[in-house]
Amino acid sequence: MTEKEQVVLAAYLDLDDSIWSVAAIDQQKTVTPLVQSQSGDLKSWVTGNPDERTSFLRHRIAGVLQRGTDRLWGNRQKARLFCILFPTMTEHTDGDIIQSVAQHFCTWLLKPPVVCLQYSDGRQLVELASNSEEPHADELTTAFAELQTLAANAAGWELAPPAKNN
Repeated sequence: MTEKEQVVLAAYLDLDDSIWSVAAIDQQKTVTPLVQSQSGDLKSWVTGNPDERTSFLRHRIAGVLQRGTDRLWGNRQKARLFCILFPTMTEHTDGDIIQSVAQHFCTWLLKPPVVCLQYSDGRQLVELASNSEEPHADELTTAFAELQTLAANAAGWELAPPAKNN
């Protein structure tokens, strides 16, 4: 059996535009687009009480990671690290909910390890939570600019079918 290439599986959330994108980042810091949601997929994030919003975000991110993992397997790759990228707080983002969701994934997902980061327009990454012992800041910061640019353009991404529970 052929050894699978170890990559970072990065889930990029754009809560203002209500889309998610999941990509692979290899050892050379090359970003490979895998799957992107249709516009409006995360719109339930901005409605409902805090418990409903937290539950929605946890379940949607779990589904995003699963879709990404499935695509990696088909590319003869496997995740050595999950990276979830949350936006900096805006009118539509609640810092307590995002921190809770970040902590949830770092508590419950152990293999591969998880790092949850928050990004700003300046492309600076700040760690929210992590259960990873390996250094990752340089690798992720370098690849993030490319990921953010790719996510803004739907070309090159497999488009995920619309979710049933938006």
